[in-house]
Amino acid sequence: MRILYLQQYLGGDELLVMPIGLLYIATAASAHEAKLFDMNAAKNPYQELDEILREYDPHVIALSLRNIDSQQRMDLKYYYLELPKTLQLVKTVKPEVFLVVGGAGFSMFAKTIMQRHREIDFGIYLEGETAFPALLENLQTPHKVSNLYYRKGSELKVTERGPLIDLETLPIPRKDIIPDIKIYETGKGGIGVNTKRGCPCRCSYCNYYLLNGLKVRMRPPVQVVDEIEELVNKYGMKEFMFADGMFSSPFRHAKEICEEMKGREIKVQWDAWCDIRDINEEFIDIVSAAGCRSLIISPDAYSNSALEGLNKKITTRQVRRAIKLLMHRSNLRIGFCFFQASPGETFWGYLQTLFYYINSIISITLRGRGGCGFSWIRIEPDTQIRKTAVRDGTITEETELLPEDIESLQKLFYVKPSLRFIDPLSRMIVSSVSLIKGIIGRKRHKR
Repeated sequence: MRILYLQQYLGGDELLVMPIGLLYIATAASAHEAKLFDMNAAKNPYQELDEILREYDPHVIALSLRNIDSQQRMDLKYYYLELPKTLQLVKTVKPEVFLVVGGAGFSMFAKTIMQRHREIDFGIYLEGETAFPALLENLQTPHKVSNLYYRKGSELKVTERGPLIDLETLPIPRKDIIPDIKIYETGKGGIGVNTKRGCPCRCSYCNYYLLNGLKVRMRPPVQVVDEIEELVNKYGMKEFMFADGMFSSPFRHAKEICEEMKGREIKVQWDAWCDIRDINEEFIDIVSAAGCRSLIISPDAYSNSALEGLNKKITTRQVRRAIKLLMHRSNLRIGFCFFQASPGETFWGYLQTLFYYINSIISITLRGRGGCGFSWIRIEPDTQIRKTAVRDGTITEETELLPEDIESLQKLFYVKPSLRFIDPLSRMIVSSVSLIKGIIGRKRHKR
């Protein structure tokens, strides 16, 4: 069969990111003919999609809905609103095609999306490396496939959950179906490499552990470095990003990958998200020797009360220590963000966070050493924050977390009720800092 792997359009303003999820799915279904189209890489995405549908004439379309929105209250973009346009175009041009939708964004709202958009024939919930190839063999008998939403007449059905994927059995995701991989080399993490899935943390705002499991499943370090070496030697990449939620954990796994990269003398720069608890002199030495360019940490709060409210299991002292260690390494850039008015935060804690944030802007951002942000939590399904927001009256049990307009989406950012009086000040600060960053960025670009 001819399969068209389609990355959903995000509106044209976002950085290009290599569609690694689709690459894994295409690798798992490599017995079939494959074509990849990333709508975000197209000048006229809908027009070009129309042409590809007519010329390639696919039997099945595998559409990845990775992101729902930008999660930035002050620069909010609602990517989901582009989905209906894509679905309507596909079914208008090729009404007989089997349309399969998956991806992290879809999995968060799978039932709602399937109920709203009848153009979708099948929805793959969570991981698809097993489900998608099985579906291709069972298009007429979808009840045999795990992790699948399907339609039986007017009724929406869902099959039982299958086991999590054993990453040691997965081959390196193919890159040969990417028309031009160099377009993703943007200097800002466009080329992604996964080393693991799963997260043992239960941060109160996050549902990642539900989407990928609490158990950390790791790829063999040698295979990870084989993929990196392929990117460098075969495709000419000079940079990439470890796309894990926390590359540094477990420490032993990250260390083995770095040592393997150093042993092969691979000349490439890379970035990674890391756990604050893993930041020490030994770790920084190891990643620096392997080509690390920047480390992004996720404190999400500064005051101890807010850290406890977010279930971060770290302290203010650990946050300061990690940032200080990274700032002292001139060869590394650093990135992090604080949430405002989160559960557990106090007015005094807010003032502490604000002072530290402004100091970080001066010492890190303005000196070109990285970036720090001040943001709000987007309330998402199946999170502790959602329960907290219902309990304190921010939303109700009936509040739709996938609204049909951006105005309703604006109301889904959490602000602790007792701290609402400082919200205008917070928004003014974020707007002012964004303006200053923009001016500085334009001046640096001119140089």
